[in-house]
Amino acid sequence: MKALIFEDSPVGFAAARAAGIPVVITPSDFGPRDSDFAGALAVLPSLEPVYWPDFGFPPAEAQK
Repeated sequence: MKALIFEDSPVGFAAARAAGIPVVITPSDFGPRDSDFAGALAVLPSLEPVYWPDFGFPPAEAQK
């Protein structure tokens, strides 16, 4: 099984990392934006489609 987690909080990020699942971070306006997200697959300002290629979506096979 493959998984990818999208998270906006340091607590969620820590939980995903502890589970060994790759994480894409989009910091929330409601949480600390200066947290240490070292080890994240990507830290993006939003999930707007312009950023999708940064974390491999859509998959390369789907782009053909």
